[in-house]
Amino acid sequence: MFRTQFINQSLRVSISSLILFFVPVITFAAPRTFPDFVYLLVSLIDTAVAVVVGLAVLGFFWGVTKYMFSAEDTTKLEEGKKVMVWGLIALFVMVSVWGILRILTYTFLF
Repeated sequence: MFRTQFINQSLRVSISSLILFFVPVITFAAPRTFPDFVYLLVSLIDTAVAVVVGLAVLGFFWGVTKYMFSAEDTTKLEEGKKVMVWGLIALFVMVSVWGILRILTYTFLF
C-alpha cells in the first residue's frame, strides 16, 4: 500500500514538473498574428502527418513480413494481406492530407 502511494505521488510530482517546465516554452511560442497561428497549426499537423506516414509504412512492411512468413497458413496469409491493404490506405490518405495542406498553405499564407 505504501509503495503504490509513493509511486502515485512521484508520478504526480513528475508530471507537474514537466508541465511547469514546458509552460514557458508554450508561452513564448504563442503566435502574435493570425498567419503565425495558422503557420504554427500547419507545422504541428505536418509533424503529426509525418509520424503517421512512418507508422503506415511500418504497418505495410509488417503485413508484408506476415504474408511472406506464413506461406502455409491461409488465415495468416489473409491477415497479412489485410494489414498491407490498410497500411497502403493509411499511406495514401496521409500523403493526400499532406498535399492538401501544402496547397492550402501556399494558397493562403505565401
